[in-house]
Amino acid sequence: MMQNFRKLALGLYVAAGLVACGGGGGGSSTAAASFAALDSSSQTVASQDVASTALGLFSNAQVALGAVNSNEYSLYKTAFAQLDLLPEYVSDARANPVATGAVATRSYDCSYGGTFGVAVTDADNSSSASAGDSLTITFFNCNQGQGPVSGGLSFRIDTLNGVYGAIPSKVSVTMEFGNLGVSTAAYSGSINGAITVSGAKTGLIVQTQSITTSALSVTATYGGVTRSRALTSFNATESRTSDESATYLSRYTLNGTLTSSGFGGTKAVSFQTPILLVRRAADAYPYTGTLEISGANKSTLRMTADSSSLVRLNLDADGDGIYEGTKTVTWTSLL
Repeated sequence: MMQNFRKLALGLYVAAGLVACGGGGGGSSTAAASFAALDSSSQTVASQDVASTALGLFSNAQVALGAVNSNEYSLYKTAFAQLDLLPEYVSDARANPVATGAVATRSYDCSYGGTFGVAVTDADNSSSASAGDSLTITFFNCNQGQGPVSGGLSFRIDTLNGVYGAIPSKVSVTMEFGNLGVSTAAYSGSINGAITVSGAKTGLIVQTQSITTSALSVTATYGGVTRSRALTSFNATESRTSDESATYLSRYTLNGTLTSSGFGGTKAVSFQTPILLVRRAADAYPYTGTLEISGANKSTLRMTADSSSLVRLNLDADGDGIYEGTKTVTWTSLL
């Protein structure tokens, strides 16, 4: 099931467009940040940051397109790849322990240099993934083709009903980023904070999942530009159902607050989905639905998917409920 989490939730690309948009997320606190006024000068930053950071958590665009627009994607891809392998790590560590007791550690080589170590706590000594199990992964310039990765990740299985990865099953896993970072000649970035991924798999196609976080931050430098972003009070869901014409449809809800240093100082916006975003299996992006961003003084930016390639931006800068500005952009310019 975790492979489906990775493909569903993110070919993990939580901030997939951050680099394409020129930045990342950061460790600023929305509690201390004032809200940004949404106007013609800030709508590009608002739409890019919210789409890439919030919708990016669920986007599989990079997987579908076979391209990497953002090197932050490599960090999330790395993280979810380990989540996929969690049952194997538990079994492998117990079969080949180098530490005594319930904690076992192993070192692994990376494809293009570097290593990573995995320390596993098998809570019930079952040698299989079960509720209460946890593991910590430390990367040492580990390059799996996306650039050298350093820092740490930790995972904890909070609940598990059924066999991990089987049909049917339900699971909830907390994933924590400990300054997980990547650095290349063109880009450097790091992620801190934690997310909880919960899902239920009832068939090969039919499944649901949610991603929540109280605090997740990303800081990145690309093309000489550094940007910090933070998600707080974030709650999102995805529901995948079969569809005769499109194999399956994924429906998304997104709610939360985003703080960004891109607003001419660290400021915040909130966002929600008044109309579900819907994506076809073969498409990289939603083809219908609305993502609404709210700023200071009731200013609002509505992002409406006109197709799987185009997004319409409607701006109400003075908060009077009338959208005085409209323009159409591509999804690829946002993510």
